[in-house]
Amino acid sequence: MANALEQRASAKHYSTAVSLIYVNDHASAIKELDKAIELSPREAAYWEKRAEAHIALRQFTPALRDGTQAQALHLASNSVPVDLNLLIARCMLAIGDGASAREHLRMTVLKDNSQNPVGAKLLESARKMADTWDEYREAKQGKKWEVASRALDDLISQCEGGETIELFVARTELAVISRDWETALRYVYDLVLPWLVLTNLVCSLARKAEQASPEALYTAAWVFFLTFNAPEALECMNSIKALDPQHQKTLILHSRLNLLCKRLLDLQTEQNSNGTTTQEYSEQLDLLIDFLGDREEDGRGGALRSTLLTVRAERSIQVRSHPEDFDPTR
Repeated sequence: MANALEQRASAKHYSTAVSLIYVNDHASAIKELDKAIELSPREAAYWEKRAEAHIALRQFTPALRDGTQAQALHLASNSVPVDLNLLIARCMLAIGDGASAREHLRMTVLKDNSQNPVGAKLLESARKMADTWDEYREAKQGKKWEVASRALDDLISQCEGGETIELFVARTELAVISRDWETALRYVYDLVLPWLVLTNLVCSLARKAEQASPEALYTAAWVFFLTFNAPEALECMNSIKALDPQHQKTLILHSRLNLLCKRLLDLQTEQNSNGTTTQEYSEQLDLLIDFLGDREEDGRGGALRSTLLTVRAERSIQVRSHPEDFDPTR
């Protein structure tokens, strides 16, 4: 518990923050509130005020964290302000979590006063968002990609905080399924490119996304793998391992990348040694194409598989046109 001196110092920081918020300097206010909370971490008002400052800057994920902490502190005294519960619901909606917002409102604001106008409006938005998520998931499961894409666009428009990690993953998956590699790479580079030159990609991503998300980094690594941007894929996977060394999907993808590089090297070695006319080259090419697979969810094996299929088709035409060049007895 803070002593009297710390309480006075924290109260001064809080007072300064309130003055800064009044003149719309929310970034500086957050710094003052950081100091106030460090000195008096059990003051719910400090957490709530910092949540409000984050919202003013459209930083809804940290606002939700602070609002939830303020709620926990208020619950210790059995009294949570209605405005705080409304703030929490708004943050949930802003980051695309309509189902949680709906449940939160039902259990708090609307439990005792079902006629609260702000709560009722937020509940309607929460219902719409949850229904849209259901529409997207149902369309994805049924492989109705156009319907899924429209549902995603609708979800993004409903999120006050803009695109979330979950929405980034969803729309990138749809671009891959459509084999629109240019769009998929643009989504991924929008997320990671500003920091690929930095040593610590994870910390940089955290500053943008308000959280270090293995799922977002995995999606980026997966797209880089499918387009055979191996260095970028490896960098993303190394960053995930720093967060979660046992991230199963990353371990599998890393193994596949290593095997892919080996098989490409074998194919290149055979081409350099004996050209493209040998049976060994043909077998190596077939193995590589089969290894990449043909799953729709993986964009039919990625851009690299598409290129290799073209190589095999051209080779097949050459065999028919000039069979003597492919005669193993020559």
